[in-house]
Amino acid sequence: MHLFHLSCSLLLLFDLHDQVQSMENAVCERVRELLVSKVPCIWKSLRTCAEKSENGHVAEN
Repeated sequence: MHLFHLSCSLLLLFDLHDQVQSMENAVCERVRELLVSKVPCIWKSLRTCAEKSENGHVAEN
């Protein structure tokens, strides 16, 4: 009887672990998508700021 409870508990733990793992994967994937979509904009604005400061203009926020 104890073995049955132990195996059920282990199965539950593994199931929870799988759920957490898939949630982590989904979050990582979403963050990756956001970074890929936003990085070009950020890069462009950083380059614009750098060009302005090189040309003697004060970078505006």
